[in-house]
Amino acid sequence: MLEILRESPIDSKELSVCFDRKPDIFMIPELTSEHVECAGFFKATELLGFAMLTYQNVYVNGLPRTVMYYGNVHVKKEGRRKGFFYKTSDIFLRDTYKDSNMGYAVVMKKNEAAERFIGKRKSEYPNLPASKIISDLEVMNIIMMYRKKESWEYPVRRATLIDVDSIVSLIEKEHSRRLFAPVMDKTIFLKNLKRRPNFDMSNYYVN
Repeated sequence: MLEILRESPIDSKELSVCFDRKPDIFMIPELTSEHVECAGFFKATELLGFAMLTYQNVYVNGLPRTVMYYGNVHVKKEGRRKGFFYKTSDIFLRDTYKDSNMGYAVVMKKNEAAERFIGKRKSEYPNLPASKIISDLEVMNIIMMYRKKESWEYPVRRATLIDVDSIVSLIEKEHSRRLFAPVMDKTIFLKNLKRRPNFDMSNYYVN
């Protein structure tokens, strides 16, 4: 699966992106989801591609809700245009976790291989839900940032366990305003803290 991931980057006309998921391709989906399902696309015994459907506890219109996220879709060139996307609907969507009936996916603009599926349905795959573009997500990456002069007006320090309540309160307030932002409370925060490798409270900074 990691080899297929390297061989099938997300391509647009202007950008090609490949996410580094070594050593465990399931780690991020499992850390960010309640439930993970994976489907493989085979030619005899050769794996040509795969996709994942994860279920996330997120905010929708300010209220917690379990929704589906369709992602981590990677297919070798020789396996494309053979209906793998439609066939996954029979595996993933005949029955859904917690009877979830809403989902989303993130598609890079001008990624024609993925964009051509938006709004498309086929009668022979009745489990495939209707889809449409609901929003544009603008992402900016800061590749390099020079050291900034420290301000004594706003002292910054590494967080400790005594800061958990304040951090959770801030995250919960901000996330509840955002569509598909993960639901957060103290129990979830502490559980995630233990599950993430090489990560603890000192990775947070507070002021």
